[in-house]
Formats: sequence, C-alpha cells, structure tokens
Amino acid sequence: MSSTANTRVVTGLTALGAVLTALVAIIPFGMRDVLTDHIRHGYPDFTPDEIDTAATAYLGVLGIMGAVGVVAWLTSAWLIRRGTRHARTIVSTIFAAAVAVTATLVFIEDTSGEVGLAPAVGWMQLVPCVVGVIVVAFLWRGGSRPGTDRRIGAPRSDTVHI
Repeated sequence: MSSTANTRVVTGLTALGAVLTALVAIIPFGMRDVLTDHIRHGYPDFTPDEIDTAATAYLGVLGIMGAVGVVAWLTSAWLIRRGTRHARTIVSTIFAAAVAVTATLVFIEDTSGEVGLAPAVGWMQLVPCVVGVIVVAFLWRGGSRPGTDRRIGAPRSDTVHI
C-alpha cells in the first residue's frame, strides 16, 4: 500500500475515532438511570437531589472528556495528513493519555468502595481506544528501503528542515 493510501486509511480511522468518542460521550446522557442506580447502590444514604447532582457531575465530566477527545482525534488527523516530523510521537502520547484517563474511569474506586463510574458506562469509554491502538500501530510500522521513509507521520520528503 502506498504512503498516500496509508495516510488516507489512518486519517479515516482517526475520523472513526472522533465519531466513536463523540458517541461514548453522548450515549451516557441517555443512560442516566444506569448512573443514578449505580450511585444509589454505592451511597444508599444519599438523597435524590445528591444522587442527581452526582449523576450530573459524571455526565459533565464525560461530556468535557468527549469534547477534548474529539479535538485530540482531529489534531491527530491533521498532524498525520501534514506528515509532521513528530506526528508519531505526539499521536502516541495523546493515545497514552487517553488510555490512562479511560483506565482511571473504569477501575478507580470511590469512597463507597465501588468503581466510581457505572461499569456499563465506563467500559464503553474504551471503544475509541481500540481504534487508537490501530492508529498507533499504523504509525509505528517499519519504513521501506533506506532513504525513503514511507511510514505515516514521517517527515515529508518535500519538507525543508532547517
């Protein structure tokens, strides 16, 4: 596959990642009952208003994370299409940060001893990370013959570096 075709595939994958990130940020708003049930189970002494406030806070955090995630995907696509020198490193760093934040959401326990985020909502957040693994794998694939680096994210040959 040519370098241009690889770039198109990977930028298509970043678009898919952005769409999935937006979806996993929006879907929990329709699953508010799952969040409130999880909070009620962990904090049986909470009043309905406290449960509602906690659910709203979770939804706010997920919405903000989703927006940041979409921006990260779009930034990654832009870096890859430009063929900037550090695209692989920057995109890989963004991916590592996303996985760390998502793992925190899925596994961290709150003061009740339960995981903070309802498991159905937390595990859903990992879906865009699967696409991220594929993108990073494409970016770090080996180049071709010496002197012609066909890896995605490598500096373009028509770019002058001073």
